[in-house]
Amino acid sequence: MRNWKAWLGAGGVSSLVAGMILLGGGDPEVAPVKFNEMSKVAQDSVARAEYKSAEVGESIMAMRTKNMDVVKRKNGKREAKIYSQDRHYLDSADGYYKEKNLSVKEIHADAKDNPERLFDKYVDAGSYKITWFSGNKKDFTFHKDDHSVEYTTLHNTTDITTVIEQQYNGVKETITLHNAAADTILKWLITSNANYQQEGNAIIFDDSGGYLFHIEEPTAFDFTGVSIPITVSLAGDTLSYEVHVPLNAVYPIEVDPVTTIGESNPDTGVMERSNATYTTARNATTSQTVSAGGSTIGQRGLAGTEYIFRQALTFDTSSLAGSLIDAAEIKMVVQVDDSDTEFNLQLVEGTYDASGGDLATSWYNDFVGWVSSGAYSLTDLAPEITTVGISNGDTLLFTLNGTGLTKISTSGFSKFMIISDEDAASSAPSNSEFVVFEPTTQYIRVWYSPVEVKGPTNLLTFPALSTAANAYSIVGLLISFFGILNS
Repeated sequence: MRNWKAWLGAGGVSSLVAGMILLGGGDPEVAPVKFNEMSKVAQDSVARAEYKSAEVGESIMAMRTKNMDVVKRKNGKREAKIYSQDRHYLDSADGYYKEKNLSVKEIHADAKDNPERLFDKYVDAGSYKITWFSGNKKDFTFHKDDHSVEYTTLHNTTDITTVIEQQYNGVKETITLHNAAADTILKWLITSNANYQQEGNAIIFDDSGGYLFHIEEPTAFDFTGVSIPITVSLAGDTLSYEVHVPLNAVYPIEVDPVTTIGESNPDTGVMERSNATYTTARNATTSQTVSAGGSTIGQRGLAGTEYIFRQALTFDTSSLAGSLIDAAEIKMVVQVDDSDTEFNLQLVEGTYDASGGDLATSWYNDFVGWVSSGAYSLTDLAPEITTVGISNGDTLLFTLNGTGLTKISTSGFSKFMIISDEDAASSAPSNSEFVVFEPTTQYIRVWYSPVEVKGPTNLLTFPALSTAANAYSIVGLLISFFGILNS
């Protein structure tokens, strides 16, 4: 059997296309068409050919999207992992989605002797890049295409530690103020070849009006999880965060600015409501705050204030169009278990409009079973998960039941809400009963069978070969119809 991937990489399809273009009277010097520029028919044909030639367990690159991986399984079945965050970038060289690479690399040892070098270490994620000098990652440079921003720390770092974490959609800083002696006014010098301005509490970078990347509105929490306000200001090339630490705050305090290319899922995140009266917070129709991409679920009672945390979890499952779904599960990884009182996590159907806009405070009560007061009568889409015995780093799986499988949309967004069973029962918390999940690794895994689409019955009806794209479309059909890649 021919190794079609090697044949394709060696120019097999390009050679065939060139011949067909010549036969059609076209220009033989037209560059090969990238995968994302092919017709849908040609893309589907290439994907079917790749799937047919792949071994069980292999990922099918031609079926990959910005947030989905597809793996070949036995008996014509497939397994899709659809993430709540973008996991791939579009490679401009060939038009395929590629894995983002978050590994740290170093420049060559000889280059380190160059006093004019610009960095020692770097991460090239594909959709962005960061660079820094050894031992000083906190003063990193963030790159997007031909534009960049360099951060130089100006505040006193005594009693402060900074951890830089590269993520799929950008860079997260965790700045820890260890005690009351730590500087609460954090400052950076910004050096950038892009335009930038403050919008609300975010800093937006653009190229003559075209969006590039941004610094998200920062968040800060004390050791007990209480939110601490921050004032953001941009004066010329100096960015300042003033952390307003209350007298009763419990140290350490974490401040979390993020520089991102803006590809996080705006339809997934946390809605938080608080009030001195539990029922006022719990029965409200809107939250006070939302945190896009966040993942906190549960309740807490602290210093006379009652808090409710609910998570909207949204997946773009439109790539499953026409498929027969056999099974599915939702994976979540525990980041912080703060359940002094144990509770159960309930997965229910969301009723919010994921196509009409981003995560909104009005989604707070947008789930099936909500009522204005009293206990909710909820239909679980998966067995409830208890917090008993869980630890930071544990993987939790919601295995969807028969009802849950029917809530997976094959034409748009699959919408879920996760809430505490104590919240559902209208049971006020006596202390901490919430869990924080790692936001960038959440996904729904779906096992499914595609509905096969038959190929053309009359090859003589093909349109004239007037362009390279047309030729690629026909090659795709030939691949599918004759199976030439496996001959």
